[in-house]
Amino acid sequence: MSRLDLPATRADLPCRDPCAWTGRATIGLGWGYFHGSVGDIAPHRHHAMQIVLARSPLRFWLDKLGWRESHGVVIGPDVAHQLAQTGQVMKMVYLEPEKDSTRRIASRLRDGWCELNPAESLGLWEQLDQTGLPDLSHVVADALCRTTVGTHSAARPHDAPMQRLLDELPRPLPEKITSRQLAQQVHLSPSRFQHRFVRHTGMAVRPYLRWLRLLTALTAIARGASLTQAAVEAGFADAAHFSRTFRRHFGFAPRHLLRMHLIG
Repeated sequence: MSRLDLPATRADLPCRDPCAWTGRATIGLGWGYFHGSVGDIAPHRHHAMQIVLARSPLRFWLDKLGWRESHGVVIGPDVAHQLAQTGQVMKMVYLEPEKDSTRRIASRLRDGWCELNPAESLGLWEQLDQTGLPDLSHVVADALCRTTVGTHSAARPHDAPMQRLLDELPRPLPEKITSRQLAQQVHLSPSRFQHRFVRHTGMAVRPYLRWLRLLTALTAIARGASLTQAAVEAGFADAAHFSRTFRRHFGFAPRHLLRMHLIG
């Protein structure tokens, strides 16, 4: 996990630059978290599910629905949307749509989105401040899907060959790496390998590797690397490829991360 932060006083100030994002960002395998002032407010769509929370009602725009107002909203993958820039501090969680915990939340969506009531929004807001779990996606899924609370507490079956494979993945990751290649390393058929990989990690191979690249790049940026250096270290073809992938998942350009300060 990597965490980037700005001084708390900055995170609570209105954003003067309409394209700047100020606050803190954390990323793990299959999830990302942002707390601060939002920039880059043009309509956009990305592949991650997005949960947006605010202390006071926030205005947001959804394709085919227009502008709405709410304390919290869940926006499904690849749904065009826009947040109104108000200067208020928000919390946003981004989740890989193929992750099993995200699929639990997807059951609540209608036409690609759902509104959260004030109690849900406030409860999740406070829980995000308190959680120390390494996988934020389960925290959000439990908070929003009360009928399945606690399912994340059951340990996944440990698969030693799968874990050794993950531990021995080359660094940086090759630009091209396929599930067939990985299956051969553990002497499994591609279909059997996919099944065991998902059971062990909760994600399919391609999204797992994509998030691992993003996590590696963000860790490098936290150490002071440039976008180009971070892209190379994570196994992206170049900085442009990294920027496109990051924007597709989080809705803003990774150059805004360069404004942030590492705190731990």
